[in-house]
Amino acid sequence: MTNPVWTDASVIVVSEDVPRAAVLAARFPEAELSTTGAPDPEPGQPLASCLVVLADADAAAAVTRLAPRLTADAVVLVESTRHDRAVPGRHVTEHVTLDGFELDVLEPVGAPPRPAGADAPAAAADDTPAETNPDTTAGTPAHGTPAAAGTSPTTSSAGADTPTAPAPTSSSGREDRDPDRTPAPTRSRTTAGTAAAAGGAVLVLVLVVAVVVAQLTTTGYVGFAVTALALSGAAALAGLALLQRRGIRALRASLEADRARERSARSRLERRLADVGTGVQADTAALAARVEDVERTLTVVTASALETARRLPEPRGAETFTDPAELQAMHQTQAVANLFALVPVRGVIPFMGGWAASPDLVVVLVQEVLTRRPALVVECGSGVSTLWMALVIDHFGLETRIVSLDHDPEYAEQTRQTLRDHGVAHVAEVRDAPLGPAGLEGHDTDWYAVEAIEDLHDIGLLFVDGPPDTTGPLVRLPAVPLLRDRLAPRASVVLDDAVRAGEQEVTTRWQAVLPDFTLTRLPLQKQASRLRRG
Repeated sequence: MTNPVWTDASVIVVSEDVPRAAVLAARFPEAELSTTGAPDPEPGQPLASCLVVLADADAAAAVTRLAPRLTADAVVLVESTRHDRAVPGRHVTEHVTLDGFELDVLEPVGAPPRPAGADAPAAAADDTPAETNPDTTAGTPAHGTPAAAGTSPTTSSAGADTPTAPAPTSSSGREDRDPDRTPAPTRSRTTAGTAAAAGGAVLVLVLVVAVVVAQLTTTGYVGFAVTALALSGAAALAGLALLQRRGIRALRASLEADRARERSARSRLERRLADVGTGVQADTAALAARVEDVERTLTVVTASALETARRLPEPRGAETFTDPAELQAMHQTQAVANLFALVPVRGVIPFMGGWAASPDLVVVLVQEVLTRRPALVVECGSGVSTLWMALVIDHFGLETRIVSLDHDPEYAEQTRQTLRDHGVAHVAEVRDAPLGPAGLEGHDTDWYAVEAIEDLHDIGLLFVDGPPDTTGPLVRLPAVPLLRDRLAPRASVVLDDAVRAGEQEVTTRWQAVLPDFTLTRLPLQKQASRLRRG
């Protein structure tokens, strides 16, 4: 099937290439351009009886999105220049060529065959017009209604004007508002039918005259026979001349109508191309304005950067970076950057350093959690270390929980609120553990209430950063003796503030209590000791 006539169809053309789509849209009297990313149809928009999807658009998505805009018997045409044009629920029934576009006709799977003329109410294919009987009414029913695509009834009267075909209807059932849109093949067939009927009438007349002349000749009326023959010849010639004039007049009218349709299509195409050109010019102007704004911004930024560079002090030599304070500041800055790059943060982070855990120590604790995956982390003293470990456990989905002991109820509640602010209160538990006798022989300094640790077992990481040193001598010593039997087979013990003499003594005594643990002294801001088993 080549170059079918769809001129009476209201169509939606879907393509990302608007100029190319406009060329095809100009072939239709009522066409609308759309793209794959266009908004979904709104209620009340007019229906279309034909959907055309070009090669650069997603056919399946277009059919699904525009289904509310299509009539029940709408035709779906998909450009067949690609191989991935499958549309769920539809299959290719035929291939057509329309103004140079190779298109596949997609019908619903299981649908009955579409009768001839049902898709294009005006005509069938251009290349093989169907013959019509000029003495009978032509037309094929389409979907239960009389077809308007056939040749209209004609008679053999030589004096009749060229028959006028009934006004065609579109595939959506609406009457065409412009009679000049009647396709050229239909008019050609109508004119041919009229000419054939008139030619038949002349032939019958000649045959009748021939019979009369033969009869007169046999009866002896030769003069009458010659006269009748001459009159019939003159009548035949006059009829043929009349038919010729009317045929030429009809052909001229048909050509004029074709030219008018061509001019109209060209005018629509020119208007649409003008609209596209206007849109492109507007986009180009907007882009140029944006580029100008960016250039101005870059000029300002460049000038600011140059001014800042001019005001910077002269570069210092490498020997000036050996100052311990500066090196320590650089280490802490890098540790903070590592922490913030490791996990997303949802709120304000409490201050790190001073009496709280320093950033480099927090990095050590986070590494212990990530690499050794302890089932339980126990902290002696809650705070910023509790928050960072909870963030890491929650972000990486670890099966680890934290229990943090704190002797100060107000500070404990502050830590709980911080955990809630960051959405990790379900990971860490802060227990109120007031100070009291530890029950450790030879040690009189208070420690956390032993009731707070009675249910703790299989401790994979024990971090000791409390109670405060002002509580008494060797205040952190009871942690290991009281929790030694609750440590997991693969456990780590980390003690902060090992730069102090008291914590160094505590480390030495812990080594005696944990002979199967290996000691590592960590060169952090406030020093730390780590004992590890397994």
